[in-house]
Amino acid sequence: MILDDTPMALRDVDDLPAAEFLRRIESPLTDEEIEDTRQLVEWFLRRYPTPLARLRYVRRKYAEWTRHASVRHRP
Repeated sequence: MILDDTPMALRDVDDLPAAEFLRRIESPLTDEEIEDTRQLVEWFLRRYPTPLARLRYVRRKYAEWTRHASVRHRP
């Protein structure tokens, strides 16, 4: 799984010209990206096996994200 380059890649999105951003989001996923996604979904479903467990996770994370939203916001 490729995780170490994700934060930098996400930060770079703000500085991309619109045409380059569109090119990147329209390009097909690689086999590695598809496999990484499949593994993450499988892990998530094992970790939160029921709809109620998933809902509790989302509610907890949403509360965290909104509580700290002003810290992450860049002017």
